Amino acid sequence: MEQTTASSPGLGQKNAVEIFINALEKSSRSAKLYNYASGQDVIQNIYENTIGALERALLEADQLEMTVKPFEIFFDRKVVYTNKEKKTSLSFALYQDGIRMLVFKKGFTKEELLEVIQILATDFTKAELMDQDLYCLFMEKRFDHFEVVGADILVELEREDPELKEEMKSFMAKIASAKAIPKTSAQRRLRPDDMKVLDEFRLNPVQFTRSNEEVSKVIETITTLKDSPVKERETVERLLVMGFHFLLNDRDPEQRQVGRDLVIKVALNILEDSYFDLGEALLVRLYQLQKEKIDQAGEYQKILDSIFSPDQLEVFAKLFTHSDHHKALLKILSQAPASSCRLSILLLGPHPWLQKNFAESVLKNLPGQMTWLNQEVQKNPANDCWEALINILASKPTQHFQKFLESLLQTATTNVRQKVLKQLAAIGTADSLKIFEKYFNSENPADRIQAYELISSSKNKNSLIMLKNHLESNKFKESAPDEREVGYISIIRIGGDVAFPWIEALWMQPGSGLFKKKGETERRMVLTKAMAKTMPEFITKLLEKTPLETLVPELKDMIQKISFVKKTTSEIPREIFKGNSGGDIS
Repeated sequence: MEQTTASSPGLGQKNAVEIFINALEKSSRSAKLYNYASGQDVIQNIYENTIGALERALLEADQLEMTVKPFEIFFDRKVVYTNKEKKTSLSFALYQDGIRMLVFKKGFTKEELLEVIQILATDFTKAELMDQDLYCLFMEKRFDHFEVVGADILVELEREDPELKEEMKSFMAKIASAKAIPKTSAQRRLRPDDMKVLDEFRLNPVQFTRSNEEVSKVIETITTLKDSPVKERETVERLLVMGFHFLLNDRDPEQRQVGRDLVIKVALNILEDSYFDLGEALLVRLYQLQKEKIDQAGEYQKILDSIFSPDQLEVFAKLFTHSDHHKALLKILSQAPASSCRLSILLLGPHPWLQKNFAESVLKNLPGQMTWLNQEVQKNPANDCWEALINILASKPTQHFQKFLESLLQTATTNVRQKVLKQLAAIGTADSLKIFEKYFNSENPADRIQAYELISSSKNKNSLIMLKNHLESNKFKESAPDEREVGYISIIRIGGDVAFPWIEALWMQPGSGLFKKKGETERRMVLTKAMAKTMPEFITKLLEKTPLETLVPELKDMIQKISFVKKTTSEIPREIFKGNSGGDIS
């Protein structure tokens, strides 16, 4: 009895995982048949069941780790999924794209599930997706509660597992091995793939066929190359060719890893040395290899992503300080992978002039980088690049733009916050304007005044209704005259002629309380100041119903001064409004 009780929780979790992973496969198949927006009713229950199954599976653990085999998926060394049909098998699709483990973490949301399903349902037969695979798409997305582990990383993590291949040696170990002086100096043999590389970069085969002793001397230069005042192009070319020699080794994954690391390192040296023609040739070759060697497409994607990673910001930012490099650098970045969008955004900080060059690429690729973007905003809210990014996204506002603004609003500096609020007002949807309610109800008058000023850039019905409701609240009516003036200015700017009936009703409204006449006069003086700064013709229309001679002397005097000034100049001096009971507009 004790044994059954002890083992039942694990069995229950295994069953829950099995239900979930099969539901996930069903969801991805459904997503290929239906568009979520148009067929929501058809597949809504499938998605709900899938997320529910995952929540049950996570009741006993903070995360689930599932090992992927060609036709099976294992959890806790037990099979939870089997499908040997290549066309429909979820495990086969994951395995052939280099994914060896799935990790689901507590907190996994329905929104994340929909994105995971969307990726699993990707049609890789489309021309624009031919160079992509599941591993690369998941790595680019960087989910908060889900991750995939590739073959090379898995070997590192589970090197003691007898079912996996022997641990691969590290890059430095290979370097150390190559440095050892061999007994013989036999030349290296060239393979067809090696000849392709040599032809692509127009290199002398003699460089490639040098003896191991000579190559070991070349390898030694890799650690000193960066600090050398003059880097010889021939040395860089030798290193690049050697990297491809290892990378193109079809049989030895260890050598491919060494080649990948070496090509990345040399590629960055090429850029730092301003060998831009060689850099362009390198990109062309990497993209060609992705198409020629479909089973290793992920390897080449890793190289491209690493070259244009945000981690290389310092390299590219320094290169852009030289104006003679701009044309070549922009050409190279135009050939970069979609993941380079992150690097491009960060480059806007030190080089905001790049906005016009990066705008199209950022607008196209940013939707796939939103998780990274929100994390970066939280990590570095004061980055100068955010203001430039707002300018780019404002040209074509989307739901992603609004989410970015809302995230930025939580941590941004004062200047950026003002720009964010102005852009949210310009979007003008009910959702984007919600933030203004918080500022309208702030206990700080400065926050409220700033909100009135910024929302006036929104010329739509939503902002007009929201502001009107606030201006009719007791909180606003009890505020200081200068605050009320800004509020009236804002509603006139948003509504234009449409706002006149409301202004008229407010003007004609009698005073209340013990000092009725005084309250009425003060309100009319504040309104007069607002109308004078926005639409002075409103004053003329109001005087048709309340003739000038019927007004109190101080209000009559103010209006006469405004009328006189308008006849002689197009602007109304601030001095006219000083010394009145309505308060100074400054």
